[in-house]
Amino acid sequence: MVCAELGLCSSSVLIEQPKGTDNNVECDLCKEVIQKVADMVKDQRTE
Repeated sequence: MVCAELGLCSSSVLIEQPKGTDNNVECDLCKEVIQKVADMVKDQRTE
């Protein structure tokens, strides 16, 4: 997974997050961007 390689999503090892922090925002955003890029490549309508 690209996002895990970039360090934006955790690997299969679960680490307890400190309370009051939300590191999932970067992970969710990365997944969304990767999905959009994959869709664009699949559609082959990119310039």
